Amino acid sequence: MGFFRKFADIGKFLGKQAQAKAKKPLQQYRAIERAQKVIEEHKTNPKRAPMNLPKRKFTEEEIESSKKYLQASLEVDNQFISKLSQVKVTSDDSDIAQFTSDQHSHERPKELTEKLPIKGKLPFQSDEPTEIPRGLVQTQTLVDILHNHKLDPNDWTAEVLSERFNLRTSDVAGLLKYSSLIDPQEKGKL
Repeated sequence: MGFFRKFADIGKFLGKQAQAKAKKPLQQYRAIERAQKVIEEHKTNPKRAPMNLPKRKFTEEEIESSKKYLQASLEVDNQFISKLSQVKVTSDDSDIAQFTSDQHSHERPKELTEKLPIKGKLPFQSDEPTEIPRGLVQTQTLVDILHNHKLDPNDWTAEVLSERFNLRTSDVAGLLKYSSLIDPQEKGKL
């Protein structure tokens, strides 16, 4: 009996799932149709969005003081305007001579339009960090190690280089053994 009961429950569940799948396209069509009706109605009779009105009511004193402040800020100070009209501006700027008459007034010189570098990065600065942890070296230091060893392997041994650049002797010995710089003359042979 329990088996048939479970079998009936599975049938009901599958029936509900099939019903939902069958109704889904129809529901989507109805939703699209309703949305189109709302849009058409809004085109013919547009409604304004609800205003966000403050819940706080202003007192008469606050309203009057704000009106007075607004009127005072909009008043024209005739005395200041009359003094300003008497000002004469003369310029002895020598930089103005570099602008020729054929340049349009809306164009700015290249010096003024160049963008500043990002995060203080200047063209002559490298991407490498200023402080290197012990056991690591900058690329330029690595090139110096290889170059010095190539010039004079007897003076620039792994021990001397490891002491000078604060590296392990085994690391420097491995670097010298398995790395080398490319000569410009040998570059074409590669």
